[in-house]
Amino acid sequence: MRSGCYVRLQHPGVRFDSNFGFHFYDLDFCRSAEAAGLRIGTWPIAITHASRGESVQSPAWAESLERYLHKWGY
Repeated sequence: MRSGCYVRLQHPGVRFDSNFGFHFYDLDFCRSAEAAGLRIGTWPIAITHASRGESVQSPAWAESLERYLHKWGY
C-alpha cells in the first residue's frame, strides 16, 4: 500500500520501480501497466489529502521528475 490507496496487481513485469521514492511512483506504475497491455481503472472514492503541496518545489520532486522523464524517453 502506498499513499494510503490500495493497489492490487499480479502481473509479471509490472511492479513499483524502487528508483522512485514518494514522487512519480504512481505515474510510472500506471505507464508500466499500460505498456504491459493492461487497462487502468479507478473507483470514485473521496480522499482528503492534508499536504499543502509544497513538495512540488522540493529537490526530491525535481529529481524524480527528471528520472521519470528520462525513463519514458522525454
